[in-house]
Amino acid sequence: MFEASGREMQVPGLAEKSAQGKSRLVWVDYAKVLGIYLVVFGHLPLEDNGLNQYLTTFRMPLFFLLSGYFETSGTIRNTAATGLKRLLWPYTVFYFLAYAWTLIETFLLHIPYYPNPTSYEVLVKPLFGFILGIGDNTQYSTIINGPLWFLMALFWVKLFFSLLSALSRGKPLFIYLSQIVVVLAAWLLKDCEYALWFSIECALLATPFYVMGYFIKRHDLIEKLKSSGKMVFGIPIAFLLSLLLYKINGGISIANGVYGKSILLFYLAGASGSLMLILFTRSLPQRRVGLVEAVAQGTLVIVGLHLHLAYGIVDILENALNAPSLAFSNLQGLAFALLITAALILPIKAIEKKCPWILGRFKRKREGI
Repeated sequence: MFEASGREMQVPGLAEKSAQGKSRLVWVDYAKVLGIYLVVFGHLPLEDNGLNQYLTTFRMPLFFLLSGYFETSGTIRNTAATGLKRLLWPYTVFYFLAYAWTLIETFLLHIPYYPNPTSYEVLVKPLFGFILGIGDNTQYSTIINGPLWFLMALFWVKLFFSLLSALSRGKPLFIYLSQIVVVLAAWLLKDCEYALWFSIECALLATPFYVMGYFIKRHDLIEKLKSSGKMVFGIPIAFLLSLLLYKINGGISIANGVYGKSILLFYLAGASGSLMLILFTRSLPQRRVGLVEAVAQGTLVIVGLHLHLAYGIVDILENALNAPSLAFSNLQGLAFALLITAALILPIKAIEKKCPWILGRFKRKREGI
């Protein structure tokens, strides 16, 4: 579930350089940090789900939009190869880290992670969950690291875009108009009894957001709005619009193929909410902050590790407080999400320095060796 140097970003789909490659896009760092912080918050047990439901309308759309903002329109073959290395490989590593941890919880720590801890439930169904690659449980599979659906979906989104780019032959208008077909396909799948494997249904829902990001970057809309001096008005307008659309359309969940009452309102709410956060971060002083950069570069690690870390701490608190079903208020949840995000900075730095292969960055052998 997201700067400018010559390296690729640690979050798949986002490049570290601007089009000119001269300066780090500091606002992207801020947007990614705020976005991943809200993702962590949304996965906590909360007493009141109202705020979280509103945040769902643009939390994940934001990451797909930012990914599209840095789209480089590679060939289908190169896109697939890069996606296998930078998306599906981390998906595999983080999934099996969670799988191993649930086995430790179940058999060594005797934490009731599974309601019915039979061998089939604990050993087999999670493997089917890995193969299916969707963000929800089924009667024959269990997902043990739900946030990883984003990596699987983004893999397909990038492939879809690469295919559309190849078919367009350099005509962006074709890509834009093709989203009508994509939206129609996502709409027709609403009443499908079974979710498509590999988060393809989620990818269809997310592709228009990716294209929005591509459109915004291609036409330099953020910088034009910034230079016009109207950004200060755009932020409250985008916020009020996103809030109004949420009230009308309800909460959504791309991971489960849920887009609310109207798929068109779903896209409008996601776009306005994402734009609100982007405009806000672009309006901040564009100064590089080391801590912000560390979190921004490590959003992939946070996606892979935050869920089990958070609920591991929740289990400890429940035992210490003798509260079998602990839930946070919104304020407590925001504070706890900040704690979890901060706690993952050390693993981010450790993986970056010692185990970059986890993120799909493999060192090339020198010639002649």
